[in-house]
Amino acid sequence: MAQVEMAQLDMVRTRRSQIEMGENAMQQTRLLGFAPLEGLDALLAAMRAVPGPELLVHRAPHTASRGGPGVAALFQTEPDVPLMERGREALAASLGTVQRRLEVACQAGPFLPMDPAAACCPAAAVPLLLASAWDALTPALARHGAHHQWDIVLSWTPEHVVARHRGEIAPAAASGPAALAEAVAGVLRNERGRREAALLAALAPAVLALAAGGAAGAETQVAVTVLVASGCEAPVEAALDAMAAEHVENATIDMRGPLPPLSFFSVKIATVEEQAVTSAWSTLGLGDRVDLSDLHRQWRLRAAAAHPDRQHAPETAGSGATVSDLTDAYRLLRDLLPAGTDAEGHTLDFLLRRAGYRLIMPADIAAPVRPVQRAGVATAAALPESLLERLP
Repeated sequence: MAQVEMAQLDMVRTRRSQIEMGENAMQQTRLLGFAPLEGLDALLAAMRAVPGPELLVHRAPHTASRGGPGVAALFQTEPDVPLMERGREALAASLGTVQRRLEVACQAGPFLPMDPAAACCPAAAVPLLLASAWDALTPALARHGAHHQWDIVLSWTPEHVVARHRGEIAPAAASGPAALAEAVAGVLRNERGRREAALLAALAPAVLALAAGGAAGAETQVAVTVLVASGCEAPVEAALDAMAAEHVENATIDMRGPLPPLSFFSVKIATVEEQAVTSAWSTLGLGDRVDLSDLHRQWRLRAAAAHPDRQHAPETAGSGATVSDLTDAYRLLRDLLPAGTDAEGHTLDFLLRRAGYRLIMPADIAAPVRPVQRAGVATAAALPESLLERLP
């Protein structure tokens, strides 16, 4: 099918979806992610090859791209049955479809995925949700859309480990089965820690970031998820091939990918209650109108006044707001305000109309120059010293 015909078909599908949104406000929509308009037809063809709900597209208005390549949102409708009320098989099939479509999208080209656990909202909320986020989505896609994650699992059998440490374990047998079992478990724990440390140390120079998965379901497995630029998995394979024989003895290494970088980057849907917006406005003591620069200035003034060293100053008497309260209020309102500086500013009523569902952009992973730990994610230079110390 010609590209023009494909684009027209997308418009028809999207328009039909918008009509259905208006007719059924309770219909749930699942956002899958965001892709550049360039190459969109090939991406859609690949994703639609995965059986599942109809795949729909919402293209950013031309003005939202700010001269960039343009962005499209990809989404599908959800069954009317609430997620937790679906049968186990139906739920597994639905989530499996989402996962396969995200994997296909990741492999087909630049793609910024939604977090599957925070990707649904009423269909009627989608147009406003996207309208308030297009300007932020363009740079987010540029920064994060060309990354993949790979899941790496190092597995080994316990028999050779126990045999190698038979001299350590044998004395415990005289104390009974419980002592023997504890001795064996201790040997396996130590072996797992040693191999985990070796795997992390080997991968660190070859990746942008990594997340240790903890126990992979057994005492004889280590799981690590790594972040790499698209198409840059060769250094990871080389690092694994170069591991010392003692760390991969009687072991197998499985690499699964490329996968969407959900452990590192994803967009999430969050909700903001109108009462929370009103409370935040009051907490910061804002005037009739405010823009981002005004908001930042007022937050700095209030936060400085609320510092513990100035709690008894006359200007803070009776305010009651802590620095944490002020910061939470600032972040909430900041995410609702349009980007840039507005000469007239925006009113509280304007922000109340933007409350409800909103998109949370992914945070940047710190450059692997200094140690960083964030939600279980470590940069390549942030390996736990306790793990490194276990290396022989």
